[in-house]
Amino acid sequence: GYEQALGRRDLLYKATLGKRLWNSEYGEGDETGMSLARNLVLDFAWLHPVAWVYWQVLDGSGWGLIASDDGARKLGAVATKYHVLAQYSRHIREGMTILDNDDHNTVVAYDSKEGKLVLVTVADLWENTITYDLSAFGAVKGPVTRWVTNTAGAARYEKHTDLTVQGKKLIVKLDKKTIQTVEIQGVSFAEERIFFA
Repeated sequence: GYEQALGRRDLLYKATLGKRLWNSEYGEGDETGMSLARNLVLDFAWLHPVAWVYWQVLDGSGWGLIASDDGARKLGAVATKYHVLAQYSRHIREGMTILDNDDHNTVVAYDSKEGKLVLVTVADLWENTITYDLSAFGAVKGPVTRWVTNTAGAARYEKHTDLTVQGKKLIVKLDKKTIQTVEIQGVSFAEERIFFA
């Protein structure tokens, strides 16, 4: 939980192979949520946890998802990292399959019961346009819904329905300092790997 980007998640995963691994305690003082997003991507890619727990929901000095003063028993503002965590926790749910992909800034999850594909992407220091190549899936019908949190701007878990899949490709523009979740309905699972251009 506290190694940030430096911990060898792959070695821990190999050492615990065959066991259900939890990341049972994560925390840091970056109230923007960018550190949280970067570490979630690393954890999903290398640690493969079946559960992920944020250490302190209420706390001060940027640690809490909601600022608080425990001694004075007062709650403060909701930190941007609360909305960043929502990009993952409201969309990647128990029972979903985490899929391997070639984009080291994206977590991909598939819900076979609902036929839903979830893509959570972090754009840190750059603006970017990503083409999600979904040709590995049997069917990709839609509709498509996306949620955006911009840690340097005003967007906080804003919902949009302005994207469509065209020929099993989805093109998404990301502003820098943004975490964006895309949910695509009507997806049938064909292979275990998807690729992004």
